[in-house]
Amino acid sequence: MSWFTGKDKLEIDNLNTRISELEEDNEKLRSLEADLRRVVEEKNTEIKKVATSPHDKQLGIVTQAFDKLTGENTKLKLEVVELKETIGILNKAKEDLSKKITDLKHNKNSDSSKNKISYKVLIKNLFSDRKHDEFRKLCKVKNLIYVSQLDDLDFDELVSQGASKTKTLNAEHEYLRFKEGDFTSEIERYMVYGDSVSKVFFRYRSFVEYLTNSNIEYISELDTFDFSTLDHDKFTDLQISKLTEKLAEYNTLRKII
Repeated sequence: MSWFTGKDKLEIDNLNTRISELEEDNEKLRSLEADLRRVVEEKNTEIKKVATSPHDKQLGIVTQAFDKLTGENTKLKLEVVELKETIGILNKAKEDLSKKITDLKHNKNSDSSKNKISYKVLIKNLFSDRKHDEFRKLCKVKNLIYVSQLDDLDFDELVSQGASKTKTLNAEHEYLRFKEGDFTSEIERYMVYGDSVSKVFFRYRSFVEYLTNSNIEYISELDTFDFSTLDHDKFTDLQISKLTEKLAEYNTLRKII
């Protein structure tokens, strides 16, 4: 598990892509430098041969070509050095991001991390795999919505009532893993930040677009959002009222008080 956002992952992906591109450029420059070095050596040999010839004019032409190639070779060497430095800088940036994520991982079981858990996990989300279809249906019949409600569930009793033993054991194992802190990064991110605003307000595209432009990605970021600041030329009072009601409804159902 890792306490990192989609922005962190995207930044690392971008860095990895950039590093790969630079490493490819570096390899091409190395190949080109090797080709030039070979040509320089050939010209150098040619100069030595011509130097024993009485044709000074021919010697001058070959020498001029040699000097040009030598200059290009030197330029390529400098470019290779610059590329290496750039790759080093990017690798350092990637290492810093990775360290940030690792540090957050190490803190996942600390009291400060536990205090960050703000939203109730839904049974349908934790047990989303097809192998848990039967278990989800049983929970629905028992009016169980949140994973926290499974604390009082007797899994053995489900089997005695006719539920599949294998599927029930799979569900119980999934639940115990969750209690031990072993779950997907999506679940972990949701517990801290809530759902994405695009998921909660998918019917309100203009509002989602406004939030996206304001760099607001998750529902938790709306805790301090002032709806009165919305442009009344773009959002009517009725729309603003519906948006605030939607947020309040979500928090009532999902947020841990």
